Amino acid sequence: ILSSLLFYASVSSDIFLPGMHMADVSLPLLPTFIFALLLLLSWVGGAAMTAQNFRLAMQVQADLLEQVKELRTRCDILQQENNRLREQNYETDARLRVALSRVDELSADLAVLQDDTRTAG
Repeated sequence: ILSSLLFYASVSSDIFLPGMHMADVSLPLLPTFIFALLLLLSWVGGAAMTAQNFRLAMQVQADLLEQVKELRTRCDILQQENNRLREQNYETDARLRVALSRVDELSADLAVLQDDTRTAG
């Protein structure tokens, strides 16, 4: 790139200063050379920044993927716990219904005994 820019600068200097060679017009070429050097440095710096940003983006992506995996694992564990608690809740509800049914039976038996006690007494 730099050699192409220097060639362009030498050709353009011949256009602006006919009959002179590159050695004869070294002073007018200095700004072009500096511009070419700055352009090259900015391109290299931009490429380095792009590479650094790409590495950073890849690291962030890897970190996010790891966090997603951890969250999925935790979600699976919580889902299993939720299913276990739901099953336990169904079992407890069934036992409670049986116990309430038994209480209703005992309450009916108690009412019959109270009636028998009143009629006997």
